Amino acid sequence: MGRKQKAFVDKERQISNKYYEYLDSEDQNNSKKTIKIMKEFIKNDPQFFDPYTILAEELQKNGKINEAVNILNKGFHKAVDLITDEWGKWPDELHWDYLENRHIIRVILNKALSYWIQEQRTLALDLLRKLLHSNHNDNIGARTYMLAILLGWSFDQYESEFMTLGGFGYDGKKMNEFENRLKEFPEEFGWWLKDIEES
Repeated sequence: MGRKQKAFVDKERQISNKYYEYLDSEDQNNSKKTIKIMKEFIKNDPQFFDPYTILAEELQKNGKINEAVNILNKGFHKAVDLITDEWGKWPDELHWDYLENRHIIRVILNKALSYWIQEQRTLALDLLRKLLHSNHNDNIGARTYMLAILLGWSFDQYESEFMTLGGFGYDGKKMNEFENRLKEFPEEFGWWLKDIEES
């Protein structure tokens, strides 16, 4: 058995500057152009994963569901290959605090949510657990997704319950109330609640 890596921090991806510049441009509203540009970004740096997520979203909007799934899978598997060691072990720490890690965390999270949408709850929970355990600050809210899955909610139910009017993020007050239910699953979240109390 191999030992787990202590922490993973990705290198700075030069293509990321062009990626963010494109997202800030008016062209990002042009689906056809966005698909073309994201494919170019992926070709230029296959290990910068945000373009996989955007490309998958755009393909899905255009009804190309299978292609969208394949693209997200490709990005996800490359991300896992990047962060795991030769034995397939995840790092102990994959912190959101490092900007260099965020594209990795996002593509893994999107794969977890994709599993949830497809009713593959065990697979979704496995990825969300790994994200939570490797980033205790849980900037992405993995714990609340996990809680909803454990309560038997669908992804659509979660979105409709917490999405603010107009769709600009989640309702913080409702989300905080929901998080009180983490205590109902001590075997899942007891360690995290204790960690937060002690920090």
